[in-house]
Amino acid sequence: VLQKMPYRVVLHRVLPCLYKEFVNAPMIPFVLPSVLQTLEQSTPEEFSEHILPHLKPVLTLEEPPQISLVLMQRIDILLKLCSADVIKKDIVPMLTRALDSKTEQLQELCLAALPSIDTLIDSPTMKNVIIPRIKKICLKSPGSGSSLSVRVNCLLCLAKMLEHLDKWIVLDQILPFLQEIPHSGEPAILMAII
Repeated sequence: VLQKMPYRVVLHRVLPCLYKEFVNAPMIPFVLPSVLQTLEQSTPEEFSEHILPHLKPVLTLEEPPQISLVLMQRIDILLKLCSADVIKKDIVPMLTRALDSKTEQLQELCLAALPSIDTLIDSPTMKNVIIPRIKKICLKSPGSGSSLSVRVNCLLCLAKMLEHLDKWIVLDQILPFLQEIPHSGEPAILMAII
C-alpha cells in the first residue's frame, strides 16, 4: 500500500505514525518492514534527517530477535544510505550482536554483509571484535550447534575480507586459525579452507 502513496505523504504523515510503535518492542518486527520499504525511495539526506533518528534506537535492540533479522535482511539499503560514521557507530555494533546471536540465519546474513563494509571497520575493531567472533562461530564443532553452512560462510567471509585486512592480522590470527578448524572431511569446509 505504501508504494502506491506519494513518497512525501509517506515520509511526513505515515512514517511518524509508524515510529510511535517503536516504543513497543514486540510490535517492531511488524512495523519495521514498512519503514524499511520506504528507504528505497529515500535520498541519503532524507534518510539522515527524517528516518535515521527514529531508527537508531531500534538498531540497538536485541529482543525480539526478529528485529535484527528484519534489519539484516535489508542491510544493503541501510549501508547505501548511512554515512561512514553511522556505519561505524551504529551498524557495526549491530553486526557484532548478530555474530553473537544463536540464530544461524542472522549469523549468515551478517557474514554476507561484513565484506561490503570491511574497509570502514578500523583495524583494532576488526582484530579484537569481528575476527574473534567469526573464529568462535567457525571453531564450534559440527555437533555443538554450528551448522556446516554457517561455518563455510565464516570462511567465505574471511576470504572476501582478506585483501583489506592488515598483513599482521592475517599472519597472526587467520592462518593459524585455519589449521584449528574442526572438520571430518566435509568437502565444503576443505574447499573454503583452501
